[in-house]
Amino acid sequence: MESAITVATDHVREENDATRGQEHDGHEHGHIELSDVIRILLTAAIAALVWFRVWEPFSHLSLLGLTGILLGGYPIFRERSRTYASAA
Repeated sequence: MESAITVATDHVREENDATRGQEHDGHEHGHIELSDVIRILLTAAIAALVWFRVWEPFSHLSLLGLTGILLGGYPIFRERSRTYASAA
């Protein structure tokens, strides 16, 4: 009787063998662009400003928070729009 670990590792090996040599949607893994680092740092700084309520001109809407969401979520929004555009 095979152990669960043996079965799981065999399954992973089979998946790795099946995907070897296939392209991975054009993304390079393990490489971070300078623009991504800057975007992440700006988003973190904006999150801190929102946390400490540094600038909130409207009581019901945080402009900094909205800016942080748009800036931080840009790669997700861009990829989603590409997916919708290619599906149409």
